[in-house]
Amino acid sequence: MTWPRDLNRSSVDRLVLVFSDIEMGAGGPLDDFPQSDFLGELLLGYNEGAFAELPVEVVFNGDTFDFLKVSYREGYPRHITPEVALGKAARVAAAHPGFFNAVRRFVEHEKAPRRVHFIVGNHDPEIVFPEVQDLLRAMAGGSPRITFPGFSTTIGRLRVEHGNQLDPLFAFDPDDLFVVGAGGERMLNLPWASVALLDVAIPLHPILHFHDRVVPKDRVLDLLPEIKELLLERYWQYWTRDYWKGSRGDPVKKVTWSMLKEIFGRYFFSHDADVSPIGDAYIKRVSASDEFDTLVVGHTHRPAMWSLANKRLFVLGCFRNEYNLEEGGTVRPLPKTFCEIYLREGRPIRSLMIEVEGPPLPEGFVPANVMGVKDEIAALLAPASVREKEHQAQQAQEKKEQKEEKKQQKQQKQPQEEARAEPSSAEAPALADE
Repeated sequence: MTWPRDLNRSSVDRLVLVFSDIEMGAGGPLDDFPQSDFLGELLLGYNEGAFAELPVEVVFNGDTFDFLKVSYREGYPRHITPEVALGKAARVAAAHPGFFNAVRRFVEHEKAPRRVHFIVGNHDPEIVFPEVQDLLRAMAGGSPRITFPGFSTTIGRLRVEHGNQLDPLFAFDPDDLFVVGAGGERMLNLPWASVALLDVAIPLHPILHFHDRVVPKDRVLDLLPEIKELLLERYWQYWTRDYWKGSRGDPVKKVTWSMLKEIFGRYFFSHDADVSPIGDAYIKRVSASDEFDTLVVGHTHRPAMWSLANKRLFVLGCFRNEYNLEEGGTVRPLPKTFCEIYLREGRPIRSLMIEVEGPPLPEGFVPANVMGVKDEIAALLAPASVREKEHQAQQAQEKKEQKEEKKQQKQQKQPQEEARAEPSSAEAPALADE
């Protein structure tokens, strides 16, 4: 690794590296980042050269592991118990021994202190289970310098968090992480969007796994409108039929049709979580904060940076494999991004967003053309006449929900207007005298 140009070595007493959205899976073509040996080599490069005697901390900033898309016993259960979480984690760990070995060697570095932190993301909430933390730490050598601080961590005047906590689709309640099932088992209190993905979209992952990695998404759907048709069809069937089976008393089921449709529009074939409101909210936070000067977030898979005086916001891209859609349906790999934050007495004095090219994937991991699944998707679709009836029913349901929402807003607004119109106690005597 290379020391930054024009940065005096003596002015730095700590380096923090931030990697976001690596999304290691269970190996093979379905894994969004099967080449984790490459990441391990990159990490170990910071134990050498100019960095060898400098304290270094690494923050894996959420979605390090893609437990969301890892099956358990041939399925994708929505009830994530410790047993299910451990089963998923064991599959991922077995597929990425090079990564865990590199983390072990990194923290065992003797010339200067090393620490590694795993932040919770919406793809790997299983790491809130102490049982999963123990497994992952053991796979990396068992060092207490490997920590699991939750949804964020603060190092000096640097704050790092994944970003899903400002996304209403995927936000967790940190004070209510678990619910109790009918059998008394402890399970994750998943956000409603994660439940819908597990029930509907993730089972299609074996067919559509590669298309999830291709941007821009609107062009993917222009080339393959069958994808949109299939997902809307499956979500509608889920809402009108499957969702209600056993939903009474299920503590993780809470959704409407409009919410389900938003899942399709914003997530499964678009990692473009609504970036502008999220970005604006983070800009306001870092601008107003007296506790930190630099904020690093991930989640959106769109790299961006904002700065004003000594305040910095980094929205990391992702480290998983993603591709740009080219003419005719071919693809080109996109660079991977991570951050270097150099600190002096806890204050960030230099912040860099780094781009690196990943190694090529084995043959068969990247299709020659994204159009190759067209016939397979078309074969899963209902007849056109059935889909047309479903579209009409979907529109009617949306109008019904919009009408109900307006009614609720009116009911909430009315007491407020009445309260403003009612004279205050101070005004009442004067009015009475008149």
